Amino acid sequence: TRVRSSAASDVYKRQGKYIHAEKYLPEGLDLARQIGRPRITSNALYEYGNLFLGLNQMEEAEEKFREALDMIPEGDQELIALTQYGLGRVAAAQGNKYQAKKLGKTSLIALNDMGHRKAKEIKFWLDSL
Repeated sequence: TRVRSSAASDVYKRQGKYIHAEKYLPEGLDLARQIGRPRITSNALYEYGNLFLGLNQMEEAEEKFREALDMIPEGDQELIALTQYGLGRVAAAQGNKYQAKKLGKTSLIALNDMGHRKAKEIKFWLDSL
């Protein structure tokens, strides 16, 4: 069910249907917490942060990204870097370009080293700041 809830949420977010995505994320997050899997829970929080970014609710986005960072299992560099990118986008939206660039560059270095597909997006975003 968590997988379906998160997958449904992701599809709706990509289509710009944030209200529908918001319907599925709480269910997925609750289930992730119930099964006690920090990687799944932190990933759900990361997705929640992205949802709030899309809704232009920066305080909520920042809260979810920070909560995700606190739960990410040690050594999960991919999710740490993605969450830092989320926090960087929040910082940029709040007018803090220095912090946005710092977080974005840290994220880019880590994801670029992994050959991660998001590295190009982050580079483009950094160039736009």
